[in-house]
Amino acid sequence: MVIVLDSSKFGKKTFLSLGRLTLSDTVVSDKGVPQQYVDYYEKNKIKVFT
Repeated sequence: MVIVLDSSKFGKKTFLSLGRLTLSDTVVSDKGVPQQYVDYYEKNKIKVFT
């Protein structure tokens, strides 16, 4: 599963969830992804494209 979102969405709470982030194998975003998220994704073997 690929997740596509802009960096302004990181750290926000939402009323709707489509599943845990670890169900994804790829995240595509702009260059503003906070480092804590990049570290989490890399630790969980999720590719990050910015």
